Amino acid sequence: MERGGAITLPARRLLSIVKELPDGAASFEANGNNVASIQSGPVHFKLLGLDAADFPLVARHDEANHFKISQKGLKEALQKTCYAASDDQTRFVLCGLLFSFKGSTLTLVATDGRRLALADLEVEFPVSWERDVIVPSKAVTELVRMLDEEGDINIYLSEGQIAFEVTDWILISKLIEGTFPNYRQVIPSRAEASIAVARETFMSAIRRAALLAEAKARSIKLVFSQGT
Repeated sequence: MERGGAITLPARRLLSIVKELPDGAASFEANGNNVASIQSGPVHFKLLGLDAADFPLVARHDEANHFKISQKGLKEALQKTCYAASDDQTRFVLCGLLFSFKGSTLTLVATDGRRLALADLEVEFPVSWERDVIVPSKAVTELVRMLDEEGDINIYLSEGQIAFEVTDWILISKLIEGTFPNYRQVIPSRAEASIAVARETFMSAIRRAALLAEAKARSIKLVFSQGT
């Protein structure tokens, strides 16, 4: 007889077990002592867990600001920016992506202090919802893996948390507290020169030069001269 219930189990160990189960149906059972039994054919595992009441409460979205964005558009924007986030924990506000909801636009910004990546997405929302939040890089990495090429994603923004929801999954993350640097100050308002180059040719040249770049500096010198 099947019936509902809840238990908290170690995620990585449970994933390892499920991956190794043989093909076919699997049964799952948990007793009152928080011990889970997983069986598939001749394979049987027992896994010690915790009471479901010990699991952190999932925030409700009743009072959260709700945004709807194309999954494909958000995924492309995240891929174009997340690589520039810092991994230096002493500068914790840079260890994430800035989500700036302003002027019917979601601006994504990442920087490690030496480089900066920015992408804009059009989003409809009232002026009263305008705000800046910083989403941890780890949550962004998981989000990119989960996003699809079709359909929309719902974003719920509440005090201290952000939630990303699609039909069959939801990702909730705490926000990084702090003030993101004024990235607009470091973006030149006017360039001294503008040069158009063939994208693929330029990328090929960079890859060849990067083969001999120092691992620590990872720098390439660009020299512009007449026609070259």
